[in-house]
Amino acid sequence: KKVRLSERFLRSSLDGLSAHIAILDCKGCIHTVNKAWETFGKENGIPQNTIWKGINYLDVCDRSAELGEADALEFSTGIRAVRNREKDAFEMDYSCHSPDRKRWFHCKVTPFPDKYLPYVILTHEDISVRHSIEKELRQAQKMESLGTLAGGVAHDFNNILTAILGFTSLIKEDAPLTSNLFDDLSEIEKAALRASDLVNQILTFSRMKETERKPLRLDKIIDEALRLLRSTIPTTIEMKVSIDRVQEYIHADPTQIHQIIMNLCTNASHAME
Repeated sequence: KKVRLSERFLRSSLDGLSAHIAILDCKGCIHTVNKAWETFGKENGIPQNTIWKGINYLDVCDRSAELGEADALEFSTGIRAVRNREKDAFEMDYSCHSPDRKRWFHCKVTPFPDKYLPYVILTHEDISVRHSIEKELRQAQKMESLGTLAGGVAHDFNNILTAILGFTSLIKEDAPLTSNLFDDLSEIEKAALRASDLVNQILTFSRMKETERKPLRLDKIIDEALRLLRSTIPTTIEMKVSIDRVQEYIHADPTQIHQIIMNLCTNASHAME
């Protein structure tokens, strides 16, 4: 009676765990599995001759390795090492994607507590959420590093532009208003000012510069953004522009409005075949 009670207790404990658990005997055959293991197999249409009771799990891994699945070979090698008491435990992360969902698992192989029984315990834990969060965190760290780098470059470039604009202004003071030299200097000044606006966008992106709201004509910002966009999207995409030239102003940060338009149009171009 005590033995049956103990078995029911262990079975309830195994079935109450969310991780997929299986126990392999000394030959590598599946001795028992918990409910989470069975449910996962049924929900994902896994054939009964691969992960169910009585099946040699090591043979399944070996056949998968022959088909080119490197994870299967690493996994079966780890199981054998724990079974033969060559390792105290073995762990690895692997992907197991279904047609409608991408999944990642963390598997752990540990020896059976009784040293006289060369059984091993397999635990598969779904870490898909954690994997996605870690991926997003790595991307955020990359963007933060890129922003820091962009901010440093932008500051140095801003110093160069300051010198260009300063010397251009000094030379213009001595140049006749109707001369070609004055016109050329004016073009240099316009180009430098456009470059300065670009630097401000980079500094805003890197969060090293506060936003500045002011009255502005929205159509002018759209014109500027579309000119820049035309040089960045594929030439196979045709741009048709229709802007209502209403003489009204909005109170906004021009850099942010410019970035919104660029993002919307860039996303639209990426969505096209």
